[in-house]
Amino acid sequence: MSVSNIFNVFVRHLDLPRTTNAYRGDNGNIVVYETRAEAEAAAAKLAAANKNPKISFTVTEFEPTD
Repeated sequence: MSVSNIFNVFVRHLDLPRTTNAYRGDNGNIVVYETRAEAEAAAAKLAAANKNPKISFTVTEFEPTD
């Protein structure tokens, strides 16, 4: 079975050093997206709803390994 790349949105607190966390959905689980476009759209939606200028959202791609 072949597994394709996955995408995650990471939340970075710019006012705290080294605090980057994977975005967790309402159920507390890390959200995984199958396409970059889907992840980018989610990051844009989160950024638009964000009221704190010291928080940023970044999409990262992960490639499966054997």
